[in-house]
Amino acid sequence: MQYYNKNNLPITIGQAIDAYGSTDIKEIKLYGEIDETHGFMVTDQGFYYCVNKPGFFPFENLSDIIIHKEHGKSDQLILKGEKTARFNGNETFCKMIAEAIGQLTNLEVHYEMSDVDAIYYYGGIILNDIKNDAYEDTALTPLQEESLNAYLEELEENKDTELQTYMMNMSLLGDKIMNLIEELELDSDEIDALEKAVAKDREKQNSMFEQAREMYNKNPDLIKNMTGIDPESIKDKSPEELNQMLDDLCDRFNISKDQLMQLASKFKK
Repeated sequence: MQYYNKNNLPITIGQAIDAYGSTDIKEIKLYGEIDETHGFMVTDQGFYYCVNKPGFFPFENLSDIIIHKEHGKSDQLILKGEKTARFNGNETFCKMIAEAIGQLTNLEVHYEMSDVDAIYYYGGIILNDIKNDAYEDTALTPLQEESLNAYLEELEENKDTELQTYMMNMSLLGDKIMNLIEELELDSDEIDALEKAVAKDREKQNSMFEQAREMYNKNPDLIKNMTGIDPESIKDKSPEELNQMLDDLCDRFNISKDQLMQLASKFKK
């Protein structure tokens, strides 16, 4: 899709207006073109779109602009008024339209996502801002530079991972990013949002851990049935045998030993 503002509209705009079927289209603030007769227009009056068929969402009763983000799915732009309209697209599509509509209507754009998706989203913004020197007077040590690049790689590697793996990895990564932020003494709205998401995720993880502990206390054989490990037998194992048990446990649940140690450390806090 090609995007145009009011100052550089293409010569095909007339065809698009005809295809959208409205003579009221005048002041076009943002135009997205799939082809000459399909795409969208943000105008003073409302949001015109034509994909399968023409449609229009008026701004007169618009009450909320939301971008919904969810791992493994396209972003979704949600416009709420007397009715609710939903449009699926990539991040650029949703963000450009939402911001253009927000400027015209003086409405704030809200983001709707889970805690782990917020860690992925805001963590990515913050790490890239650090990399691009968006924060003033920020000098990274070689070790911090190495951590920054490692965290960016983790985000990229988890872009399309299976949901459960993604959730665990983002839960661990959120803490690491916050530690880097604290070391650099940074502050921004995105950092506030990340901190809130990490805190909510930690609270949720701790609650799940306590529920699991309570369940185990009521049924000591549960952990043996789930993992094949008898807690009592661990006491007599050698370091080599314990290490092999950890390897077997990691293979069973498809996680690395490093991830297992990080999870254990997380619950000790």
